[in-house]
Amino acid sequence: MILEFKFHRAPTDRLFGRLLAAVIEGAPWRNRIDALVPVPMHWRRRWTRGLHHTRAIARACGSFLSLPVVEVLRRVRCDPPQVGLGKTQRERNVRGAFAPVRGARLTGTTVCLIDDVMTTGATLRETARTLHRAGVADVYAAVLSKSDSTLSA
Repeated sequence: MILEFKFHRAPTDRLFGRLLAAVIEGAPWRNRIDALVPVPMHWRRRWTRGLHHTRAIARACGSFLSLPVVEVLRRVRCDPPQVGLGKTQRERNVRGAFAPVRGARLTGTTVCLIDDVMTTGATLRETARTLHRAGVADVYAAVLSKSDSTLSA
């Protein structure tokens, strides 16, 4: 279902948003969250796919949780997809790939990153690192699926 949504624009963003909202609602850190932050896509990949899937999921999730979605990160490089890369290659592929959006007010906030699939956690670690450097106090993450990284390495 995630692949159909991501690559063929299947209309499942509301379903995915509801699922993530239910998980976040039950998390012990739920009441600390100021906003949801979708993991950004490079503009070329968004243009090619015609959909910013993490933004769509984050917006649906935010509507269920009554939380704002803030796009305070941007992807500064259009790196190769992470699919098929091992842990070290994934970390290298995303190192320095994100930057805060100009004018983003992040100091002292607590955010929840939203992504579709986590394999090794390299993307989430790098986006969290970027957010912390920009002044975010705490970063949590919610993903639709966790893949088995031993199958991807």
